[in-house]
Amino acid sequence: GGVIMNRQECAIRVALAMQKKSQRWLAGKFGTTPQHFNTRLRRGSFKDEEMQKIADILGMTWEAGFKVKE
Repeated sequence: GGVIMNRQECAIRVALAMQKKSQRWLAGKFGTTPQHFNTRLRRGSFKDEEMQKIADILGMTWEAGFKVKE
């Protein structure tokens, strides 16, 4: 069997790799333990505001939702 990641987990792991940062580092900046952060990551249970906070920590942006086609 392969590894199945939810959308949030995939986005966060790619962003961490791009910034050469560890999940442990991000958990500390986010204000939680690495264990708790990993549990939420695997469940995909971050709110949009929290995803934006993660993006801010990583110096990136997070966009979720609908956009009107131009």
